[in-house]
Amino acid sequence: MADQVTGKIAITGVDCQTPVGRDIRATAAAIRAGTGLFAEHPFYFPILRDEEEDEPYLATASICTHLADEKFSTERLSELLLEPLIRLVESSGFNRKEIGGGSICFALPEKGSGIENLNLGQSFLNDIVKNVSLPKSVDLTAIKMGSMGFFYFLKNAIQQLESGQSNFVIIAAMDSFISDVRLSHYDEHWRLKSDRNPHGFIPGEASSLVMLEFEESAKARGAKILARLDGYGIGREPNPVTQDKSSTGAGMTMAIRECLTQSAS
Repeated sequence: MADQVTGKIAITGVDCQTPVGRDIRATAAAIRAGTGLFAEHPFYFPILRDEEEDEPYLATASICTHLADEKFSTERLSELLLEPLIRLVESSGFNRKEIGGGSICFALPEKGSGIENLNLGQSFLNDIVKNVSLPKSVDLTAIKMGSMGFFYFLKNAIQQLESGQSNFVIIAAMDSFISDVRLSHYDEHWRLKSDRNPHGFIPGEASSLVMLEFEESAKARGAKILARLDGYGIGREPNPVTQDKSSTGAGMTMAIRECLTQSAS
């Protein structure tokens, strides 16, 4: 366990893998240039408005075409995550002993959304440790909450750092919506963009990672401070998009207020 440290928490590392870039620099450059990568999904045909009148068509998607494993699988999710995680660990400046005193939190795809047949349990984490050559002492945790898992772990990361449980925390989030099972699930619930639901979401996939540590500790070892975390907020939306009632933004309002209160203190 690391010695307890207090002070401001800093972001000292970021990386990602997206359809428009294999790393953070390429992705940021594509975003600045207004570049997108939207194309026909390789095999998924959305539900038609009229089965008798409409012609079948492939869904629009944003896919990492550079990945070796073309199928939605545990291996594809690992591939999404491994390259940026290896880069982040290698560029951190921590030696192997120091890495062993850290934590890595994995925000995995949401339960009950077509991932039931994937092996995302302890063996998945063990494979990550092996492929990244992490010390066995590094603390690994995972939760299947989809994109919300990142914010869940953000709160936990701050608690881990403040308690001295870890000298750094990496939050690694990844998700993929390219499988026919997942797309069918969202299509049936009127959440996928299609001719019958033009306001739905366009499926894609990506991974993103951040490294958090105390600013004082980071400066002491000569790490570059990319940003400072002055506050955070978490709120629950009483009417999410999965329900019939319109969302009022109450959860977002709660989160913003909590964040502003923390940053002002």
